[in-house]
Amino acid sequence: MPRPSRSNLERLRRHLRRWAGEREIELDGGDCAQPATANLLWPLHPESEAELLANEPALLGDDRKPGELARLDSTLAFACNVFEFWRRAGAPVSYPAWLPAGTQLWLEPAGALPTAVAVRLTEPYGGLDDRGTPDLDDDAERWAGLWGCRELARERATHPARWQRLDVGRLLEAAVSLTRRHGPRGFRLLLLWVDCGGREARELRREIDRLRMRIGGEVEFAAAELRQWTALLGSTPAGADWRQALEARYCLPE
Repeated sequence: MPRPSRSNLERLRRHLRRWAGEREIELDGGDCAQPATANLLWPLHPESEAELLANEPALLGDDRKPGELARLDSTLAFACNVFEFWRRAGAPVSYPAWLPAGTQLWLEPAGALPTAVAVRLTEPYGGLDDRGTPDLDDDAERWAGLWGCRELARERATHPARWQRLDVGRLLEAAVSLTRRHGPRGFRLLLLWVDCGGREARELRREIDRLRMRIGGEVEFAAAELRQWTALLGSTPAGADWRQALEARYCLPE
């Protein structure tokens, strides 16, 4: 009899528990590290900590209740584990309070478009949850210059089953908010995700391609899988440890 298949979400969570166990990280009754800082690959930059705690004072939690950064499968902890290495090296990374929901951080590289980064870890594998996304009304003024985005918002409203892996509503809301703040094509929207393999990851890749085709003429949209991102520094002495630490933490064994 064939063994029952496990979802990518379960496989990823098992992998994260194994990672924590190998490093003798103490967990509470759930999947939260004690203390929360044990869940981070490197300490938060002082400015990052101030920005994050200003937005959410309970982020690190306390003895009674763990905070978001304590969870092994926390998307925000994932974002910090990727980008704090860069900020500590002097990269222009920040977590401003004005960022739209669904984006975790802001990059302002010299000579390039400022970039809002939407990080996804378990979301594509845990069943799409677009609840909490504001209703994307059809007001023409709201969508001025973003007519492709408007048509996609209409499609999402009438045919939500077409998007099973990508939270299109949140990404469209981010595109509208960032266009208002920075002007048409005055920013880039970057999606960072983890390829856990199998049908779910293939579906996600197809949805990313569809989104790029639908809104690429209006919004600078790009997507990178974690291994693509770590390859940017993996060939340097400083980047080798960074790459190995991230891939050991988040990438499932082949």
